[in-house]
Amino acid sequence: MNDKTVYSYINDIAQRLKNPRKYGDVSLMIGAGFSKNAQSKGMASIQPPNWSELAEKMYEELYPEPLEVQEKEAWNKQRTIKTSGKNVTKLADEYIANFDRNKINNLIEQSIADEMFVPGELHKRLLKLHWSDIFTTNYDTLLEQTVDMIYRENNYEIVYSQNDLPGSIKPRIIKLHGSIPQVKPYIISDEDYRTYPDKYSALVNTVQQAMLETRLCLLGFSGDDPNFQSWLGWLRDNMGEYCPTIYLIGLYEKLSAPEKKLLENKGITIVDISGLVSKQEENRHYQAISEFVGLLEQNQSEKDIYSERPYQKVDMFWQPTDTEKEEYLKKLNNYSYKIEKLIEPYILLPDEKRVQYADYFSEHFSIMLKLVHNQEKVPEKIISTIIKILRKCLVILEDKNAEYLEEMLSEKNLQIETICETLLYLAEMYRIDGKKELYKACMERCEVHCNKIPYYKNEFIIEKTKNYISLFNYEEAKGLIEKIETPSFEYKIKKAALYKQLSKNDIADKILSECSAELAQMKLSDEIYASYLGYLNLCYRIGNWEIAEKYSDNNYYANSYNTRRIIVKQREKLQQVFFEKDRKKEERIVPFSLNSNKSVTIYYSGENPCYKNSFVFILGVDRLCLPMFSDQARLLPRVYDEIMNSSEYTYWKMSLAVRTDQEKVINQIFTRKTLLNITDSEKQCLFEKLIDVVKLYTEKDRYDKKKYFVSVKNILNILSRLVVFIDDANIITFLEILSRFSKKEDSFIVGDIKKILQIISTRFNGNIANACQNIIFSEFDVRYHLASYFDDVAFEIFEEDMEVFYEKALCMSSSENISERDNGLACLLVLWNNKPLEKYRNDIVTVFWKNNKDALPMTELYYSFIWEGLPHPESVEFSKLYFTYLMKTKYVESVTQTGHEINNSYASVRDYFSFFYSTSEISVRECNKVILNKELANTILTRSYDFIIHEKSLLEDNLMGEKDDCENKFLVIEELVALVYCEAIKNQLITEIYPLIKKIKIALSDCQISTIAIDMLEMVEKNEVEECVDLFENIILTKNKKLYSSAFTGIQCLVFMKEKCDQDVSFEKFFSSIKYLDIEYSKTLWIHLTPLLRQPFFAKEEAQKYITLSVSKCIDIYEKLANQGERYYLDGLYNCVGTLHQYYKNVKRTGTNETDELKQCIEKAKNIKNYEIANIWSC
Repeated sequence: MNDKTVYSYINDIAQRLKNPRKYGDVSLMIGAGFSKNAQSKGMASIQPPNWSELAEKMYEELYPEPLEVQEKEAWNKQRTIKTSGKNVTKLADEYIANFDRNKINNLIEQSIADEMFVPGELHKRLLKLHWSDIFTTNYDTLLEQTVDMIYRENNYEIVYSQNDLPGSIKPRIIKLHGSIPQVKPYIISDEDYRTYPDKYSALVNTVQQAMLETRLCLLGFSGDDPNFQSWLGWLRDNMGEYCPTIYLIGLYEKLSAPEKKLLENKGITIVDISGLVSKQEENRHYQAISEFVGLLEQNQSEKDIYSERPYQKVDMFWQPTDTEKEEYLKKLNNYSYKIEKLIEPYILLPDEKRVQYADYFSEHFSIMLKLVHNQEKVPEKIISTIIKILRKCLVILEDKNAEYLEEMLSEKNLQIETICETLLYLAEMYRIDGKKELYKACMERCEVHCNKIPYYKNEFIIEKTKNYISLFNYEEAKGLIEKIETPSFEYKIKKAALYKQLSKNDIADKILSECSAELAQMKLSDEIYASYLGYLNLCYRIGNWEIAEKYSDNNYYANSYNTRRIIVKQREKLQQVFFEKDRKKEERIVPFSLNSNKSVTIYYSGENPCYKNSFVFILGVDRLCLPMFSDQARLLPRVYDEIMNSSEYTYWKMSLAVRTDQEKVINQIFTRKTLLNITDSEKQCLFEKLIDVVKLYTEKDRYDKKKYFVSVKNILNILSRLVVFIDDANIITFLEILSRFSKKEDSFIVGDIKKILQIISTRFNGNIANACQNIIFSEFDVRYHLASYFDDVAFEIFEEDMEVFYEKALCMSSSENISERDNGLACLLVLWNNKPLEKYRNDIVTVFWKNNKDALPMTELYYSFIWEGLPHPESVEFSKLYFTYLMKTKYVESVTQTGHEINNSYASVRDYFSFFYSTSEISVRECNKVILNKELANTILTRSYDFIIHEKSLLEDNLMGEKDDCENKFLVIEELVALVYCEAIKNQLITEIYPLIKKIKIALSDCQISTIAIDMLEMVEKNEVEECVDLFENIILTKNKKLYSSAFTGIQCLVFMKEKCDQDVSFEKFFSSIKYLDIEYSKTLWIHLTPLLRQPFFAKEEAQKYITLSVSKCIDIYEKLANQGERYYLDGLYNCVGTLHQYYKNVKRTGTNETDELKQCIEKAKNIKNYEIANIWSC
């Protein structure tokens, strides 16, 4: 046998070990000869016995050596015969017959002396290779011991007997003939071998199966080894002429030609490795096997092609000289071609390799493009090849390089491949960058050239489909997907992935099923197979909760080329770089020395890995054509923090966020800050696209399930956010859409639409109300009381529809359903405020009052004093009805006999307080007032005290927020008591009721609840006005927001009581300090200031000056940051202008002259460019 043939066999084994999917598996059967490579624990010269040596010990016990010389010669001759080949098994029969089975078992164990040996280096090296299974006829435990040593590299399951076979998992070490000391009998006698196929049929079948499915290699067997001969006989008996080729590996140079021929006829291929070592080599068997294993090992490791890269140390600023240029271009051309072919089969590259190639070729790409820009001649093939590599490596195209490529494309006589590759790269980047005009021009050129080559035609269709999907053009995208040709496995998956983006999961899964069957038949390397299987698995996961077995990639997930693994690793890496960035960029080290002001600041520098990896993440998702998974989507808000400003155009990025269809992600990305930093045209474009998508849905479609790119639920959420920032016409369009879905019977939709109405109500004005009259009064579902959002909006109601609206509203108002009734009430309030029709006066009175003048009509939508704004019986005394309401209404209690319950207890207290305040003399609300008398005061105070005592046990536990809720209730009670206190002073009742107030104050103090409003009233009563104002200012400036409401209630009482007295009270100091407050506190302050500034006290000219100065200063501070989308400043600006608007109305109502400062401040507020703030002045 020549060396080339031996090497070809070894190469076959090596390829099977490395790529079993492509070349087939390989199994190993180990014989006694391999145990000779073990290491002795004692004397180095001791070795485990082979068959002949074991047989000699049996022979010597059966036939003791004679003393006579002549007899010795015959004895030796007989020994040679009986201890050779198959005669050994017959000798074992004799041994058992003369002694017994235990005796031969003991002989085997003593001869092998398993405890005296440990695996040698060859054992470890051999088992580290990826054998499908390892069979052994050896009794020793050397292989089992080896497994314990190499379990990190390769973990074998040990099968000691055929009982262990069911459920065993490859790779396995299968003991065929027993194992010292526990698995007996040891297969050794002729009788054992004769009965073996029947007794151990499962083991025979397992080896037989391995021969059929893998290439079986025998190592450690001699040609006449009884084990070898017996197994070969059984297999040939069962498989006949179909018995596959078996490799017999060892040193067989002494095997005669007839012996070799005999083995070949039996299907044995002899792999004689004696040629791997010289004949003079010491310990040739060991060295030859070592060389053999070395050749297998050498073929397992991948060649490090990256280390061969030319011009490793140059960067993008390097320029080759004229003498260097030819060699540089030649070497780079060859290397880039080699890499492109190497990575071409893979869907994505493992991150380590991707980064290596991305960094290297990015540098050289820049060098090449500069040469092209400088009119140097560069082979086109290099450019197109590097572009392919860069796209596979998910490299973003820098703007400068894009300009160079555009320049290059202007040249004539470029090859079609170069043109197509370049245009597709540019198109992909323009799309992601949101450069619509450049994209359109690029794709028009692309279409002309790409249609000439099937590969580029497909790539063009896929790119165009991705763009249609980003534009939410459903039908166009669907039509293009159908045109995608599928000549390769990758294109089939991409086609299925694009169908998944359209939620056509049934069509996609049918394609994937075909792909799974096709993949099972493909002969591929493990890496390429893992790449394809991981992609198949990823695509199937979309829309499927359980992964069917045929799509499972668990066995290949550890392979670094597995596409799913790569995507997961990308996500994990991105999370890590975000974590690193979020740690402090700089650390300030405070010096140890006392009073030392000098500090050391450590700065971290270098490229921004967050920015780079964020784009890798985006491009990776885009390349796979898949919708984004939820775990990926959760990273998107953080990704956008890094890349949102990479381009002035953000449409594609926002479109991707929409298509995640993840509510939480959408809420995190579609913030006011983000939307303020997006151009109006892009917001308008996205709004129009989503309107088109939502129109595709019918009322029968599920509200929360995606059918066309994104669910109705999330579309409505996004539209409600967009519409706040665009003109009125879009609000009208959106209300039409919302009206259609408002009638949908879905438990989830009601709460969502109510939230949406709350969001967009800041945009409602007369123009919108005028255009949406049918929606407001007729079309919108009654559950949402849409008309109630237009209570303060003045508009002209259509004459021709007015009576219809009144009739419909009256019909709803007569309903027994309280929600429908309240909707009718809301409609009538708006109708009567804008266009009262006297002909319906009596109908309105009848429908609500029903001739019952002694009780206020029921409503869950409004406070009861709204009835004064509608026709009512002339004899109704609202003050008495309000008095009755206040006397009879009780707080809802949370504490029960068995514990406590979660209910509307806080709301009941708050509502009672608001009603009392609005109907008191303190409030400037235009409604009938209740005159506080002793009876009412005692009732309120007694009820409040009893409530505190009853509910205070809630303060002991905060497991479900009980303590916080109770504290809030008690703070409102404290404010209510302060109002009663204030009115009691005015009405000269204080002497009689003060003991009750004091009692409540003590009870609240015992519960550690602030009594600041009561304290302030006590100061006012003592005429400590300045101290009261100081206390108020201190509370506000100490930033205790929890006490703001109490402090403002106290100060409102002070203003009410001192309004008509001559005592000088000024709040100039307070108002001048507002601008210094943190925005978190000042934005809340304006809400509390609004009812305070309605008091006539503040309409004086002097007050106008310092109030408007404060407002003006705050507008200046807030507006700049609000325009940048800073949420707290937006809130502050809106609240501040809202307060100014109410203050202005108060000044007008009192008839006080407006100061120039007030007029200028109002003009400034009206010039703020914000739709919601502009609406404040239109109401």
